[in-house]
Amino acid sequence: MINPRSLIRALDKHWEAIERIVLLGRDQIGYERDEVLALLGKIYVHESVEQHIERLQQLVNAELLIEMSHSNTLQLNDNVR
Repeated sequence: MINPRSLIRALDKHWEAIERIVLLGRDQIGYERDEVLALLGKIYVHESVEQHIERLQQLVNAELLIEMSHSNTLQLNDNVR
């Protein structure tokens, strides 16, 4: 389970991305990595592809997005949803 303080910090840092992912989540449960990277590219247009990849990794490390086992699919953490 996510530490509540860490969750609040991570949500604050990545709010724009999480907000968009939640909106997408109404239509689908899982997201492909490339799909999330494309979304990050639309949100953070001033950043490079490497920064988008780093931001995606931060989302996974903060447990805002969970990697589904045996696939390249990501899922929004239930606590975040």
